[in-house]
Amino acid sequence: MTRAQWRAGIHDRIVQVGECAEWTGDFSGVTPVVYAPAGFAWPDSLKGKQSVRGVLFFMEKGRRLTADQVIRPRCMNPQCVDVRHFQVITRAQQAREQSRRGELQTAQARAAKTLVGRRNAKLDDLAIRQILTSCTTSAEEAARHGVHRSTVSAVRRGDLWAHVLPAASVFTWARAPR
Repeated sequence: MTRAQWRAGIHDRIVQVGECAEWTGDFSGVTPVVYAPAGFAWPDSLKGKQSVRGVLFFMEKGRRLTADQVIRPRCMNPQCVDVRHFQVITRAQQAREQSRRGELQTAQARAAKTLVGRRNAKLDDLAIRQILTSCTTSAEEAARHGVHRSTVSAVRRGDLWAHVLPAASVFTWARAPR
């Protein structure tokens, strides 16, 4: 395969959808990626997965991004690889943007997810206290509460539901001495 054929293959996987040119190939998380043989993406590139946006940026501008730069589509469409939509920003700017939009994990967001998960949980505070005070085996407690025995063991170690442990500190989330 020649470099020209490889580039044509990239363009074959781009479909115009409205104002965006969307990538129909592989993704790594939310990043569109393409496999590139050594030297195909740019002269000194290694073989392996490359960001499609980075490759298209190089093809359009003739230069690579610096280590502290990222490409973000202005349209906020994660599939968009239209060079006209590219916005080159620093990693610090990206973090500020993501924080402003609420995309980054915060303590408040984690707590909300935990509460939602606990509403759907098989165990509750009373069941946790029963597990902690029982003298039966983990397998017997697991069968009694309809969970796996590793869950019961994790509760007894203090790895799960630590806030229910008697005299546990919310600052260390560790089991307090009895």
